[in-house]
Amino acid sequence: MLSKKNIGLTLIDIKSSLSKEDLKKLTIMDRYVLRKISFYVSFILYKYLNLSANAVSLLSILIVLLYGFIVILIQPQSLTTPLMLLLVWAILDCADGNLARALKKKYGISNEYGEFFDALSGYFTLATLWITVGYFLSINLSNIDYLLLGAVSSALALLSRMINLRFIILDNSLGTKKSLPSKGTYVYWLFENLEIGSFAIPILMIFSIYNILEYSLLFYLALNSASTLYGLLMLIMKAK
Repeated sequence: MLSKKNIGLTLIDIKSSLSKEDLKKLTIMDRYVLRKISFYVSFILYKYLNLSANAVSLLSILIVLLYGFIVILIQPQSLTTPLMLLLVWAILDCADGNLARALKKKYGISNEYGEFFDALSGYFTLATLWITVGYFLSINLSNIDYLLLGAVSSALALLSRMINLRFIILDNSLGTKKSLPSKGTYVYWLFENLEIGSFAIPILMIFSIYNILEYSLLFYLALNSASTLYGLLMLIMKAK
């Protein structure tokens, strides 16, 4: 059995854990920015802080909690700086997967709770992002409607992700083609590049800098609504 001292990872191990084919499937933001940074972050967290992939996932959740704490309790005048924490979350969201793949590829080590912790981090961010943006707008623009819109957007984002996940599980069990837009289609490409793990956070930061954050909330409310509606339509068609 391998001891902890014998389970070492080099930067090359971490970078090579993601195949060229998988790298091509990543979003633009993920492939050219987040993933490149996350390789080094993964190496530092594992080698110098002795953090496992699951520990990195939990750390990412703490980062989201800190973001929510700042927005709700400190109530900053701008969301630009707090949103930087969510960029850290996005990097950590890549870093935990890097470690998990590298350990499995080099040593055959895997953890059955890895996907759970990784998914929990994503769901937690979806559940808090839009409602905190709505809360910020409701306070700064003195309009409670933004809080309600943020809550609805968060709920729809979660529902859309859940429908997508259940479809994937069902299709895998039945051996059928994916029911939702597959990789390679323009619909899938557009949605993936606009989600929270890709360009959503930079978009929010830009809109925050120009003090038009409310438009980003409305845009993502529409996007989450469309994604959820599409998933429900596919569900109805499959149920016939």
